[in-house]
Amino acid sequence: MFSHIVVFWTDPNQPEAADKVVEGAQRYLPGIPGLEHFHVGRMVGSERPIVDQSYQVALNTVFTDKKAHDAYQVHPQHIEFVENVLKPSSIQACRFSLAPTISTPTPCRPPSSISWTTPPTPHRKA
Repeated sequence: MFSHIVVFWTDPNQPEAADKVVEGAQRYLPGIPGLEHFHVGRMVGSERPIVDQSYQVALNTVFTDKKAHDAYQVHPQHIEFVENVLKPSSIQACRFSLAPTISTPTPCRPPSSISWTTPPTPHRKA
């Protein structure tokens, strides 16, 4: 299993941009070989100061392995999604990839020694 997560900051001059990104993912991504499943959605507000609320949309993709992810990056449907939806609607994206070492869901319990404060400032283009 290989996960690739992308967080998008959409163009503030386009009020419909976040919806376009969500709809675009639902249109272009299904059926790409090796993409087991994906979740896409708008940021959900929180009263907790630790929750980053500066972005508008996040996409979590799960692949069979890294090789499938690499093939996805050059797949025509993904390229169309990037060119037709993401580039016109987004001003920034932050990407994360991971290969889980635990294959079954486990409860999320952070160590008590971690100090949870506010999230780091996202890297933005000038």
